[in-house]
Amino acid sequence: MDAPRLPHDLTLDELRQRVQEAEKLLRVARQLANDELRDPKQSTRAKDRIASLCKEVNALFPPPPEPLPDLDATLADEEEEEAPDEEPDTLVDEDADDDDDWDVDYVKLRAAIHDPTLMDKIPEAERARFKEMAEQLLEAHERQELYARVTAGFEELERTTRAGAEEVGRQLAVALTFEELGKKYKA
Repeated sequence: MDAPRLPHDLTLDELRQRVQEAEKLLRVARQLANDELRDPKQSTRAKDRIASLCKEVNALFPPPPEPLPDLDATLADEEEEEAPDEEPDTLVDEDADDDDDWDVDYVKLRAAIHDPTLMDKIPEAERARFKEMAEQLLEAHERQELYARVTAGFEELERTTRAGAEEVGRQLAVALTFEELGKKYKA
């Protein structure tokens, strides 16, 4: 039996399909939370079903396997032994923190790499490398957006289940209040 493919090993099309499937499962879970968690008689069944759906979604995105601890320790020891004493790198870019300040317009970047007029402005020797790096950046951005959609689905499910639990809590409080009032009047 083949090991499940990890999300970073998937093509973008495969990842898109998994995200769409996850969104469908999370919609079903939210619907259950909306409809059944507010009803104390149905809430246990709904909780179990929602948990099952969440497990299905998580199975679509398995975490990477844990590395073998002995291998990691051995590799780290070997790297320490091989690393010569070096002077601190004096060529470190002092403006490295500015990398976080870049705002990339991904729509324009995608259009630019397919526009021969714009691509001709890049030196020919660097053009292929620029296009390759731009495509990698675009793919990484799209992957990030896809994962963000799944995260947003889980966050919405959390809000919905919290609202359902609060509703059940209110219903229970009202029922207990009426029960206490009934006991007082009977006494």
